[in-house]
Amino acid sequence: MEEDKKLIEKYLNGDEKALEFLILKYLKPIYSFIFSYVQNQQDAEDLTQETFLKMWRN
Repeated sequence: MEEDKKLIEKYLNGDEKALEFLILKYLKPIYSFIFSYVQNQQDAEDLTQETFLKMWRN
């Protein structure tokens, strides 16, 4: 978790690669979690994308 905090701090200071790393790290686990609830590939993809967009905006 400490590593994630450092990556977030790097991103907030302008390091775009830090955000890319975080997305790659969490994309599959978040997609899997969402898919386990919705049981539909397209919906899971859409909700995963929305999740990352909200994270990026905030």
